[in-house]
Amino acid sequence: MTFAESEPVHSRIAIAIPCFNEAAAIASVISQFRAALPDSDLVVFDNNSTDGTGAIAASLGVRVVAVPDQGKGHAVQAAYRLLRDYDVVVLTDGDSTYPAAAVPELIAPVLSGDADLVVGAPGDGWRVAMGTLTFERGVSTLGQQIVYARELDGVAELAKRTGAADDPLIRERLTRSWAGLRAMRSYALATMDVEQPGQDNVSKLLWANWHRELGEIAMDVQGKAGLVLDSGDFDEWQRLYLFTRADTIYGGSNEIQRNIIAERVLGLPREAR
Repeated sequence: MTFAESEPVHSRIAIAIPCFNEAAAIASVISQFRAALPDSDLVVFDNNSTDGTGAIAASLGVRVVAVPDQGKGHAVQAAYRLLRDYDVVVLTDGDSTYPAAAVPELIAPVLSGDADLVVGAPGDGWRVAMGTLTFERGVSTLGQQIVYARELDGVAELAKRTGAADDPLIRERLTRSWAGLRAMRSYALATMDVEQPGQDNVSKLLWANWHRELGEIAMDVQGKAGLVLDSGDFDEWQRLYLFTRADTIYGGSNEIQRNIIAERVLGLPREAR
């Protein structure tokens, strides 16, 4: 069954489980949520799994919806559209990341109407989600930039100690890094009171690439010392370099951010699939 062929279903509580190759854990997840919320409807949104995840879920009597467009975002969108008539939709993962036993307590105030805080009116979830994402990727990085500034200062001091600061190329890269951090701050301030398509994607590209470059500068400043473990563990700059390899991947890779800007902001044709 594909999402396009599915009809909306009705009940109070639905458990939406987006999955991609979760054969090792999906049976356990289904069992845990059935025990925690026996009256809920479980729906697995299978995002082109190749390990039989969907077949396992179906064999356990769970409704399986095929989502052919690759990417968790597509599976989540399909879930909220299909399950829009439920009172509560619980979104979880198929790898047992989240404890099912805690969900009844989590949703009880929502069902009873006693919740202290509800973000967004019914039907307004997409706007709230996009507003939250814009804040997370944009103005909220102002605090993150304080850490970046300290790291940059540390790399500059390291360059002075190692003599790398005598290299004009290193000095130029450090100067570019300083300018990039200032540009990042200016962009966050300029967009903090507006909400436009793509601005959060631009922000993610700015800080992810800037931070990755800083990690590379740190390794070049250390020189050969950055290639060894003197104490049997990574030092501060080795950790910075290794961690920043992930900055352009997690939270939406560079390629995803650029595709969103191209398709949704610039109106370019979608990538051929």
